[in-house]
Formats: sequence, structure tokens, C-alpha cells
Amino acid sequence: MVLADRVAVMLDGKLQQIGSADSIYHFPETVSVARFTGNPQTNLLPGVIFNTANTVCFRPEGVTDGWLELLGAGPGYNDQQVIVHVRPEDAVVVPATWTGTAASSGYLCAAQRARLSGVPAPPRERD
Repeated sequence: MVLADRVAVMLDGKLQQIGSADSIYHFPETVSVARFTGNPQTNLLPGVIFNTANTVCFRPEGVTDGWLELLGAGPGYNDQQVIVHVRPEDAVVVPATWTGTAASSGYLCAAQRARLSGVPAPPRERD
């Protein structure tokens, strides 16, 4: 994907997406393309996206008492079922009131993966 201006992704003989390498990597149009591009693979989180007073939030499937704020997302969501993909290099760890425990961890090549359990705190009001 480094040498081309435009890339076509085909899976099982079907054209999935055409675009720049950057757009395919960061904005995959299907779950199959998201899984196919990148190493380590992207994290796929099914859940619901919705609006609060000032923010767009995402509640992962199985979480009943909390949500994650989506930075950079625009308004207009009303309890839509989605699959959010998060690339490991895009995840940022910041101090917060979230508490959880490491359910398991392990190494995959040069990366370490951890599976966390717990519930995130509600988003804070923006200054």
C-alpha cells in the first residue's frame, strides 16, 4: 500500500473498497477491510452510539452503566447500532476515574495485548 496512489481491496473475489492507502487504513468501509488492514489488527467494538448534551458517546455492547466519549465525532446520532474500530496506535491512555482489572494479557509479536474488564466513568464536561 506504500507505493500506490489508489488501492483496491478485494476479498473473496469481491471488490470491497477503493481509495488512498490512508483512507482505507483509517476509514475502512466494511468490517472485512478493517480486519484485513494493519498489523496488529484493529479492535472492533460493537455497541450503540448516541448524543448527550455536548458530546457524542459510545456504549460498548454488554456495558450497562457507562460510556466512552468520541472525540471528533459530529452530532446527529440517536441510538444507532455501530461497530467502532480502534487502531492500537490511536489509543491514548489518560488519567481518569475509570477503574478496571486486567482480565488477561499476552504478547503478540512485539506488541502486548491486555483484555480489561470494568466500567468506564461517564464523560466529563468540556471546559
